[in-house]
Amino acid sequence: MQAAVTAYQRGFGATPAFLRSGGSIPVVNTLQTLLKVPTVLMGFALPDDRNHAPNERFHLDQFYGEIATCIAFLAALGKDARLAHDHRLSLSRRPG
Repeated sequence: MQAAVTAYQRGFGATPAFLRSGGSIPVVNTLQTLLKVPTVLMGFALPDDRNHAPNERFHLDQFYGEIATCIAFLAALGKDARLAHDHRLSLSRRPG
């Protein structure tokens, strides 16, 4: 979640609001249960986007912010994975 917060701050210049809203997405449980993969759902819709309505819309400025946020999120996850990997290596190289 911290990687997501950092990513939103970089992509939009603001801390995200945690709303706990949205529809059910059954695959989340499958990812977490079968693959043991932690899952973070990141929303980007604005209240007036009218999601799933006949007149749904999406602003390009918002879209570019989303791209930047996704890039920052993946970079943060990659950095965390490298740090965890390096930490495990340094522990495994310690003498007996």
